Amino acid sequence: MIAILYKNNKFAGFIDDVQTINGSDIIGSTGAARGVTHDVLVTDDGTICSEHVETARFKTITGYDQNGDPTEGETILYETRYYWSTTKGEFRPGDPFDPKLFTDKRHLLGRTEKQIQEQRIADLETALADFFAKGAV
Repeated sequence: MIAILYKNNKFAGFIDDVQTINGSDIIGSTGAARGVTHDVLVTDDGTICSEHVETARFKTITGYDQNGDPTEGETILYETRYYWSTTKGEFRPGDPFDPKLFTDKRHLLGRTEKQIQEQRIADLETALADFFAKGAV
């Protein structure tokens, strides 16, 4: 599953291989985000793709010669950028995004231990309330 982050109908990013969402925290097997303020959609549609983009080319001082003068070298930095490719198109940060094109499958995610405990407590409270409502005392 992939958690898609978007805001104001603009694609903001994603977290691949999502395991759980607990409040505003999204936990995946290879990444996580805490305090997410974006809208979130969970889907199994599409794949994550990477592309290499040259981002900078500049000269750096690599050392000094025997006269004390700096020697220069050229450095080229590459940054790997990722995008989400689906049957409905490719999405990069800032691209227009319509969440209605996808089915939210958040309900299929696993739950955290805390969520499981809270659900057990809620189930017991409901059972206890039903017990007393039936006049079993």
